Amino acid sequence: MSITKEDWQLERREEFEIEEQTEQAIAALLMEAFPGYPARSFFRQVPAFRYLCWQGERLAAHMGVDFRMVNAAGTLIRAFGVVDLCVHPDFQQRKMASAMLKALTELGRKARVGAILLTASDQQLYLGHGFEKVDNRCTWMMISGDKTLGVVSRGLGGGLMVKPLNGQPWPDGPVDFLGPAF
Repeated sequence: MSITKEDWQLERREEFEIEEQTEQAIAALLMEAFPGYPARSFFRQVPAFRYLCWQGERLAAHMGVDFRMVNAAGTLIRAFGVVDLCVHPDFQQRKMASAMLKALTELGRKARVGAILLTASDQQLYLGHGFEKVDNRCTWMMISGDKTLGVVSRGLGGGLMVKPLNGQPWPDGPVDFLGPAF
């Protein structure tokens, strides 16, 4: 998938198709966007696929997407999890993040995904794209560096956001991510 906007291009790439040069560009962007980010192209686990915005040969924006089942209050839901969405400072205010979220929403509807989930401290962008702040108690596999530390179960302090895609309201009960947090 490739979309051209103004002078930049948005593409969706499966993780296993990403070549070394692009992986290095992703790692550099993530380290610039997130202080303390490890010197690699992923934080806890590689995503299933990524949206990449290019300005010519330069990587301008990135969004990783996990695809898995989550257990929401006893119901299994096909879910996309957004990870590491960032736009290089030189390219902000060009609607790249919005384009990536819109493309993911369209893909999710076509793929029968029940919801898109993410965690965020700065939530304005997501609220403007139909995400809701939710306060579910969550369970996930805690990973630090390259080690599994165990399973954690607690609230996320208002940081969990959900965009239901299946027409069903998001349940109030516990949510098991069935893997690492998004």
